[in-house]
Amino acid sequence: MPEFQQRAGREAFIFNHQLPPYEKSQWKNTEEVVTNEQKLKLYKDALTSSDNTNLISQLNEKLVELDDLVHCADCCSGGGVGMDDVDLWSRLRSITIVKGVVWPLKLRSYMDRLSELSDVPLYDQMAI
Repeated sequence: MPEFQQRAGREAFIFNHQLPPYEKSQWKNTEEVVTNEQKLKLYKDALTSSDNTNLISQLNEKLVELDDLVHCADCCSGGGVGMDDVDLWSRLRSITIVKGVVWPLKLRSYMDRLSELSDVPLYDQMAI
């Protein structure tokens, strides 16, 4: 992605998105909890040591549960596209970069439809 082509862009993401078990307030407090150097190492370690198969299986199970809650391909709740869709779709869009995710039919239709409506592509073609 263009925003991650420069080191500063990658570091900005890392410095602003905490990893478990840290809370956001702990992650932001570089003086007392986690230094920026430690954050970089934690991200590197997480990327190299993840049991991706287990995590992706858990994610796939949760997507099946979510599929039952999505109203239709046009909106997540009745009444048409709204702020719930802005929030849900943007969160789910980030998951489209994960290879091995199995999208339930209704949820995938929802993702594709909102991508089309917003003219914002999904990340499937870049999935890693």
